[in-house]
Amino acid sequence: MTNSNMYQLNTIFKKKIWKSKNLYFLLNANKSFKRLGKLFFLKDNSICFSFPQIFPGGILSEYSLNKTTGKIQKIDFKKQGKVTKEIVKFTYHTDGRVHFSLDGKIYTQIRMQAPPLQNQNGHIFTCYYSNLLMYPNITRRYPDAKIAGILFDDLKYSDIELSFHLCNATDFNNSNNGNFILSPDKNMIIKVDVEKKDNISNATKPVFIFVGGFNIEQTQIRFLSAMYSSSNYDELLKLLGSVDIGKELGGKGTYYIRKSRA
Repeated sequence: MTNSNMYQLNTIFKKKIWKSKNLYFLLNANKSFKRLGKLFFLKDNSICFSFPQIFPGGILSEYSLNKTTGKIQKIDFKKQGKVTKEIVKFTYHTDGRVHFSLDGKIYTQIRMQAPPLQNQNGHIFTCYYSNLLMYPNITRRYPDAKIAGILFDDLKYSDIELSFHLCNATDFNNSNNGNFILSPDKNMIIKVDVEKKDNISNATKPVFIFVGGFNIEQTQIRFLSAMYSSSNYDELLKLLGSVDIGKELGGKGTYYIRKSRA
């Protein structure tokens, strides 16, 4: 696959800038390509991230962490979670509303309030990818798209982490290295960090984990989380219920059909 708009995502030394409404992230693995997601802006500069092309069957959840705990060590996706068979997107609206959604496919049930984007300067979300070579190869071309290509010089495709940070103009202008995405009007600046990780997951299948939309409160940190591909999907469907339209379960094995979106 070749694309004149494909640029190499840089991990060190060089400053790279994309000005684009839509930006695809592709892993270049031995000349086969894995789609890791798409970042795009809405008209009001709300930020969206479409999840990677991976085998369907995931858990979407709101989660809270004791503020004194510090780093996220483990997420219990069964807490306030719902399952889905859809590959969804995360949206961070300018007014601070954050949620998972997919028009006409799921109910927007997993949502919360975070600080407005204009009050943010720092980490907004992170994506963890495990067993990358087991992700499906993409077959479509992106002839008119802008693409951030990820290729590691040592050709070792271990687990990786993509972290997205809102950045102010001063920090952007003073930076000599890093990967930056500018909204079409240049009013929104996102810095993307790429890092190799070890043992994100002990699974023997491809795994994608998302955490984002952080709201730091007095005693806790609240955020949204997602994980694909989930094990024991049918059991979790009965236990948690689904956000998929027309495929709902009320938890504990109780079936019901909603008449309108949440």
